[in-house]
Amino acid sequence: MSGSPASQQKGRLRPMAKILVVDDDRLLVQALTKIIEADGHQAIAHLDPLNAAEERDFSVVVTDFMMPGLSGTELLSIIKQTNPHAVRVMLTAANDFSVAMEAVNRGEVFRLLAKPWTLADVTQCIRQAVSHHELLAENRRLS
Repeated sequence: MSGSPASQQKGRLRPMAKILVVDDDRLLVQALTKIIEADGHQAIAHLDPLNAAEERDFSVVVTDFMMPGLSGTELLSIIKQTNPHAVRVMLTAANDFSVAMEAVNRGEVFRLLAKPWTLADVTQCIRQAVSHHELLAENRRLS
């Protein structure tokens, strides 16, 4: 993998992913950014979903459901159009089936992660999302 950024993870090299993090809670964004960077990835953090909607060139997006100005499902619908290959993860404190259904139907969410989450939950979810993105990219390359 010469020339590409990589991180050492349990004895194996893997490419660094760009991960968009969107939440109106500054402390949550800081925590997620630290977790993502500790796992060897680049975090692109936004408190404002309208600004986040302008981002391009990322592999995974992790967004809150309830935010002022633009909901998480609305943001994911925009991202689906502008960055269709990005893997989408939604955080929500609303443990409501209709919230999950709306997220899946409107934004094609890869995972729904309930708040409060644990470090293990977030780390596993991010790793799965990055792996899924890599698998889909490889499938596109082989097609």
